[in-house]
Amino acid sequence: MAKKESVMAIVAHSDDQVLGAGGTLVRYARQGKDVNVIILSYGEQGLPWLQRRYSVSTRVSESFKVAKISGYKAPIFLGLHEGRFRKELAKSTRARAELKALIKQVRPSLIFTHAREDPHKDHQEVNRIVLELLDELKQDTDVYVFDIWNPVNIFERQKPQLYVDITPQMKVKEKALNAFASQSHVIFQLKPLVYAKAILAGLKNDCRYAEKFAKVR
Repeated sequence: MAKKESVMAIVAHSDDQVLGAGGTLVRYARQGKDVNVIILSYGEQGLPWLQRRYSVSTRVSESFKVAKISGYKAPIFLGLHEGRFRKELAKSTRARAELKALIKQVRPSLIFTHAREDPHKDHQEVNRIVLELLDELKQDTDVYVFDIWNPVNIFERQKPQLYVDITPQMKVKEKALNAFASQSHVIFQLKPLVYAKAILAGLKNDCRYAEKFAKVR
């Protein structure tokens, strides 16, 4: 039996994969692709009023629920601390080796991750880390990036663009976003931007809603 095509999303926080590529991941899962999500942090800083063990369990539980809604398997968390990705990966051979091993084992045909141009520091670091590890592995994997906090997509013009029609998946993406109940204050701020980007990308793809990515590798 032929092995299913694998795709991977490597993100900083537990809602980033949905905000940036949620519709595309749902679409690929429904097409029978093996969808893998790797989350570098638990995102406990998003719940500063809770003890760490409770904030971690909350965000992990929400992420598992979102994976079930979206139709792909539960994400893998590396447990790095927000704002310290590069320092911790430099010190922790375990975390770096685990991420490298996951990429090597899954051998995804493409990886979705954060854009270097995204103003969030953690997102920029994830971009650098992913590209560095792929250079070390020398795997033939395409890398497509998305931004979350920019009001408009500001990818470099010379980079090839990928538009994915997510019109049938948009309701699932919204349901997944709403499942991050602990982050409702952030999702509330970002949801209008998510829809605006999806509509604009859809206009360029002759559909109602689309997600736009730039190929960087």
